[in-house]
Amino acid sequence: YGYRKNSSKEILKWLVGITLMFLMIHYSGYVPSQIDLTTEKEFTLHSGTLETIERLPRGTKITLFWSESESSVPASIKSHARRIKNMLEGIKKQSDVDLKVVDPEPDSDEEIQALAKGISRVPMSSGDSFFLGLTAEYAGRTGRLPYLDIRRDRLVEYDIALTLNGLTRQRTPKLGIISPMLPSTSAVSHPEGLSFLAELKRAYDIAVIPYFKKTLPQHLDAILVIGANIIHQDMLYAIDQFVMKGGSLLVMLDPFSRVKQGNNLVNAQPSLEINDVSDLIKRYGVTYLGDMVSGDSRLASVVTDQQQSRLSYPYWMRIRSQGLSSSHPATADLNEIFVVEAGALEITNTEHGSSIVTTSSGAGFYPREEFTNNTPRKLAQEFKPNGGKRIIAATLSGPFESAYKYSPLDEKVKVHRKNSKGKPIVFVIADVDWIFDPFSIQKQNIGNEIVVRPLNDNLNFLLNMVEYATGDDSLVAIRSRGQLKRPFTRVAMLFKDTEEKIRIEETQFSQEVAELETKLSEISPQTTELDYKHLPDAIKEQLKKLGKELLTAKKKLRDSRHKIREKVD
Repeated sequence: YGYRKNSSKEILKWLVGITLMFLMIHYSGYVPSQIDLTTEKEFTLHSGTLETIERLPRGTKITLFWSESESSVPASIKSHARRIKNMLEGIKKQSDVDLKVVDPEPDSDEEIQALAKGISRVPMSSGDSFFLGLTAEYAGRTGRLPYLDIRRDRLVEYDIALTLNGLTRQRTPKLGIISPMLPSTSAVSHPEGLSFLAELKRAYDIAVIPYFKKTLPQHLDAILVIGANIIHQDMLYAIDQFVMKGGSLLVMLDPFSRVKQGNNLVNAQPSLEINDVSDLIKRYGVTYLGDMVSGDSRLASVVTDQQQSRLSYPYWMRIRSQGLSSSHPATADLNEIFVVEAGALEITNTEHGSSIVTTSSGAGFYPREEFTNNTPRKLAQEFKPNGGKRIIAATLSGPFESAYKYSPLDEKVKVHRKNSKGKPIVFVIADVDWIFDPFSIQKQNIGNEIVVRPLNDNLNFLLNMVEYATGDDSLVAIRSRGQLKRPFTRVAMLFKDTEEKIRIEETQFSQEVAELETKLSEISPQTTELDYKHLPDAIKEQLKKLGKELLTAKKKLRDSRHKIREKVD
């Protein structure tokens, strides 16, 4: 009886196990095939992407052109392609999208199809080539990514979501840019140093408006004013009325520009009358404090002065997450913003305004008029914290009252709007240099290619603000989330702290090495014509002594430098 009872239990266990296995196999298609344990949820579709694909109409078709059978493609590209393919399969599971993967082998109909669709053939050093691009199609509209570049791997989900989002847009948002720093041909050319403009062109119809113009082009969704300290009175009124109609405005002003130093001759400054763009934003609720240059020793960057000496410069500030608003979509997911000799802002419309980028409580400032006449070293040495936190970037949300009680153009304007329609968005940033290439990206020559890497989140911050201002806030978090780079901030802090402690010791050893090398060079001219064995004994002894001392000094210097790494480790 006991044997039968145990046998029954064993049979029951087997039946339960087989049933569970059957259920797992049956429902495996409804369960994610992988568990994403990465900090940034790198392999999980972002909620913004899900929101985008929910809007896609039935019948949307995505075609991925990928040279999967090409054996000479580098392993890193293959891994990148697998990630893209998995992402697209995830999109297919979450929507009614039709996904097709095409392998355009050389001299095949598929290769002709890829080229006809505008997909780029990417050459390799081996002489072979490959395809890695996609198209998204619906009802005669086509969006394409000719090449899903591995150099944009951290933004691949954003690029795909942006392409899909374009299928449901009635039109491409139009952004007007007013700036003396951009040539008027920038909208159709690719000027050096303006990577931010190339990024904007990916998603927007760009109109570069000469800063001396009097009117705005039609059908703008937002206006970006970059360092335009002088704007015609008629244009100022046009901008105000644009905001009153519900349009969004982004303004960047700078007390001390590095990119275009001619801009420093005139400084925008709020006044009782409306003379420049700072007067407009003051009426809306943000006062630009451009008579002082802001700094912060806690956020200082290490720079090299004219004597090639390194110093901690408080006016070039690396503002990390503690100084970035965690509640606003433009900054919530960013790691670091780098600003260069910025001004400051004061929010007067506290009901509708908020700060999104601030310094620490150890901030200070230096008079703008005296700033140009001093060296970075002197400015750093004389820096003193005063005044607590300073606001570097702020945002306002309408409704607003017009900056003008009545139209200054008299009979030229039929209707003067006194109050804004809806809730237009205004962003103000007290710096201009931060968006230009030297302060936002790094270009490196690797082989025959120029690889572009972001130095910080400056470009993301700009694009986030523009997207938020034009109503595409669902895409903001996707790109900001793409922080596949995981900065070792604690290591960097330890390194900086240790470096400061050992720097004096290292300097002493460096001087000792330099002095010994000088002594050796002084003796060398005396010995160039003689073989070592024919040298006088006194000089031989002197050379031996200096040689030993030099080796000892170099060892001390090397050990000193190793201390930095050992301390951090």
